[in-house]
Amino acid sequence: TWFLYSDEGLIAELDGAGNPKRYYGWKPDGLWGTDPLWLADKQQATWQTQFYHNDHLWTPQRLTDTEGTLTWRGRQEAFGKTESITDNIDTPIDNPLRFPGQYHDNETGNHYNFHRDYLPETGRYAESDPIGLGGGVNSYIYVSAQPLKYLDQFGLVKWTGTSSSTSIAFAFVDFYSLSAKCQNGWKASAYVMATGGGAGLAFPIAMTGSYSDTFYDSNSSPDPEIFNGPYAKFTLLSGAFGVGGSVHQRITMGGSWTSLGTGASSTSGRQMIGGFDASIYDVGVGQAVVLRKSRTRCEC
Repeated sequence: TWFLYSDEGLIAELDGAGNPKRYYGWKPDGLWGTDPLWLADKQQATWQTQFYHNDHLWTPQRLTDTEGTLTWRGRQEAFGKTESITDNIDTPIDNPLRFPGQYHDNETGNHYNFHRDYLPETGRYAESDPIGLGGGVNSYIYVSAQPLKYLDQFGLVKWTGTSSSTSIAFAFVDFYSLSAKCQNGWKASAYVMATGGGAGLAFPIAMTGSYSDTFYDSNSSPDPEIFNGPYAKFTLLSGAFGVGGSVHQRITMGGSWTSLGTGASSTSGRQMIGGFDASIYDVGVGQAVVLRKSRTRCEC
């Protein structure tokens, strides 16, 4: 079997002669390898389309056909081991998609995770992180052992750093100080300014806050130029004064992104460090520009 990938993820499986056996469709402009929408496979010489029903991290839970009939259901453990349930399913099909970016291999039971193989039995990777100890002391761990909150569709580490945000009404200016540890022989840092405006339901007063952030990108090595480009952020139910307070956000900046989630120490979203921020929901768009950058060779 040959596997055909695009900028969105796996899009087709082909036989040895190059004939398509199955197609996959993904949410447009989503994170790579996340949020599958449908699959189409050949059943008795005709193509049949199935639709995905995913959880909060875009992991498939069910498939239904065009009539709404259940065709696949998975019983999933915390670290991704999945049992296909065929009870009360007249015509079950196989679904190989697991955690974001992962493909279940029937022969080994492992999940192909782009750069590495994931072991759902243990919740660890079979191979060490390609960047060595740059990703942390435990180079086999998956998303800091918190798979119900975070995702790692590439099997690699991310950009981390801090940011500050100031807004008056719905105009804002955000500054990011980010760095990436040694990866494929390169390490990098970037200081980025993002400006723009937005709309939503928030207090129309001057607000400021500082945050810890983590961004992903799909490059094989860190490049600060990835942050140049369109900027967009979505905030949901934030409120904090002083020190602490969670902020649920999804941010895209150039070719990078965060995931919607509560900020923590390592993998996605934002954590407020200090200041004042208060909004029920807020959508902002603008432009991001890298003001300072560095990219140097390293050993890893």
